[in-house]
Amino acid sequence: MLEKMDPYTLLQAYQVIIDQGTATTDGARTFQGLTAQAGYDGYNVTLSDGTVTVVLMFHQKCAVESPSGRATAQFLKRIERLLEGHA
Repeated sequence: MLEKMDPYTLLQAYQVIIDQGTATTDGARTFQGLTAQAGYDGYNVTLSDGTVTVVLMFHQKCAVESPSGRATAQFLKRIERLLEGHA
């Protein structure tokens, strides 16, 4: 499923969440059930839906924490729906 993680799409979703989201107490922003946060140095961004967490790192490398392929697929669908509404 990692091959379906397009860095450009993830960064677009990150920007929508940052622009439209509500600030949380830990410095992240949340929008439509997704949370986005930048690392302290700005080189890493994290997206999460509470079940799946994706870290997009420098040079467009991804790290995914997910309990299952199904959860990852649902996360990707959620990203797609978010971007459809903000194209």
